[in-house]
Amino acid sequence: MRVFLASIPLTDVRVAVIGGGEAALAKLRLFTTSPAALSWFAVGEVADRREWPNGAPKPVFAEPTAEHLAGARLVFIAVEDAGDAARLAAMARTTGAQVNVVDRPHLSDFQTPALIDRDQVVVGVATGGLGPILARDLRSRIEAVLPAALGPLARLAGELRETVKASVPDFMARRRFWERAFRGPAADLVAHGREAEARREMLRLLNVAVPEHGVVHIVGAGPGDPELLTLKALRVLQDADVII
Repeated sequence: MRVFLASIPLTDVRVAVIGGGEAALAKLRLFTTSPAALSWFAVGEVADRREWPNGAPKPVFAEPTAEHLAGARLVFIAVEDAGDAARLAAMARTTGAQVNVVDRPHLSDFQTPALIDRDQVVVGVATGGLGPILARDLRSRIEAVLPAALGPLARLAGELRETVKASVPDFMARRRFWERAFRGPAADLVAHGREAEARREMLRLLNVAVPEHGVVHIVGAGPGDPELLTLKALRVLQDADVII
């Protein structure tokens, strides 16, 4: 493993984006729905206002100084000129920020992975800056098989985490509980927007030592080509304990 993906909590974290083109707008879009304090220094050629992402901060049409970036934890630089990019990156580092320079891995402290955002669940695919198109292609494939309601499911699990920990002190037993919860009716209820019922189902599972009964799914294999399986069939196979 040549790169390590780490999760950075964004509450009360200051993020700065330097640049005015599409690459800068793409970085802004990553954070407009996050709790981060976002600053935008729209230098160079600025994209049409109609293309600005919803929730973008009011731009400052000037190059930032070190004082402007003081307190920023992450700085994204998306400018065309290589010399300007190197100079801005060096200046940003004097403030203690971690720097990402778009399309210039050698000037960057970190790379932005291709992200799948499901609210509380974020999945990243990284190639260390060597193959961003490959990362985006892999992201699309993964995104296609992920349920849309992962965020609400993660929130529900977070709300019940301490209750489950108190009720199931053994780590392995607790792990089995969560596996059953995430693969069973509770997850399906969340997927259909029935979160109150899902909560009741998870609480019910706490009082069940072993699954009351199993479920058998019949998946039509057609001519036997795995690429012809539906996404639902793929999820059923991934969740199965036994496949015959």
